[in-house]
Amino acid sequence: MFVSRLLKKITALNWAIIVITLIYGYTASNLGHWKREGRIIVSDVIWHYEFLPAHFIYGDVTFEHPNENINKYKTVFYKFDAPIAGKKYIKTSMGLAMLYAPFFGIAHVHANVTGAEPSGYSPPYKFWLVWGSVIYFLLGMIFISKLLLRYFSTKAVTLTLICLGLGTNLYYYTILAVGMPHVYVFSLFSIVLFLVDSWYRNFKPQNILLAAILVSILILIRPIFILFLPLLLLWNLENTSLISRLNVLKNHWLQIVISIVAAFLVWVPQFLYWKTVSGSYVFYPYVGETFFFTDPHIWDCLFGFRKGWFIYTPIMLFATIGIVYSLKKYKNLSLVIFISAFLYFYVCTCWWVWWFGGSFGWRPMIDIYPLMAFGFAAIFQFLLGKRLWVKWVFSLIGVCFILLNFAYTRQSHEGNLHHDAMSQDAYFYLFMKFKGQVDHEKLESLYSIPDYDRALKGDRDQ
Repeated sequence: MFVSRLLKKITALNWAIIVITLIYGYTASNLGHWKREGRIIVSDVIWHYEFLPAHFIYGDVTFEHPNENINKYKTVFYKFDAPIAGKKYIKTSMGLAMLYAPFFGIAHVHANVTGAEPSGYSPPYKFWLVWGSVIYFLLGMIFISKLLLRYFSTKAVTLTLICLGLGTNLYYYTILAVGMPHVYVFSLFSIVLFLVDSWYRNFKPQNILLAAILVSILILIRPIFILFLPLLLLWNLENTSLISRLNVLKNHWLQIVISIVAAFLVWVPQFLYWKTVSGSYVFYPYVGETFFFTDPHIWDCLFGFRKGWFIYTPIMLFATIGIVYSLKKYKNLSLVIFISAFLYFYVCTCWWVWWFGGSFGWRPMIDIYPLMAFGFAAIFQFLLGKRLWVKWVFSLIGVCFILLNFAYTRQSHEGNLHHDAMSQDAYFYLFMKFKGQVDHEKLESLYSIPDYDRALKGDRDQ
């Protein structure tokens, strides 16, 4: 009886979050990648993760004195020669390691209690990275839904979460490419937007303090997120003017100063680390890598078969149309979202490797899915007021896009939807073909392998 009453109190929106998270959890559990060699702590994840075992287990984050254990796991430490002789440095910042840390701590206890090797790389560490990823996804969904409910109907928000959770590469980067930054950034950005929106409503100091700390971590992970500071300052000017907003900030100057100090403290460990390995508190570790701001690859990033966002995540067409539509209906809020999202998109298209290396789809956009969620909700709010046949048509299109996402995800997991060499011919040959249906020799001949050395020099038309 109690269970029956409890179930009746769960709304459709909550059911959507529960079911989607269960799908993620089931997929992760069914794959069981933490039990396999060469999974999870691989590729870019090694850079982000190695701060934790290097510092807390091996006690040598500069790799000056490699001991027997570090040598044993040398294949999972990516390090570069530092400006100071004898020292090595880790290329990425430690922002993502801060988010891994709680689950790393649990994993270390787990390893010691169960008799597993407390190396930082044994199955318990991978296991908790997997479930940490799912938990961060769940937090992101909860907070973006709480924020959207302040502006849109429950039905529109429910549809938005279904599209985000099942129709985008957020799914792949939560349960397959475990440990990559995107789900963590999605989660933190969702929480930040909720906290900022809350602060402008009630000016509670804890909201701006926590928002500032999380924004600092976001910028530490993704320095490009500094572009979103104007978005946070101008958030929701619908019912006030710019002068009024400046007066609000002035009236709460003490909260702002304390929050800025807290945000700075987040960066102190990184500054100290850079000082140790380079002799300078500020250090650019991506030596030779740069942006080509006069050569954006907009078409390739949207519609190119190598990585096109709308090719491999077509459901985001809904969100993009919704952002444009909302410019008329929601005015100032949508305008600042639109400008911020476009500026971020433009800068990403200018990165030397515009396809962002090995990936499924054009992955940098996952980081701003909390903004794109407003586009989803706006277009769904509009469609919910239309005739039944219109709803059915768009529902059918949406279901097809979700099924396509699952198909692409499977193809990517099987290794046929190539991580960086897809071409138009390869795409159409592979369309809806799965393991056992593919002539690998033919498919190999259709791939278009990019030349990273040429791209680094500015020859990015490939």
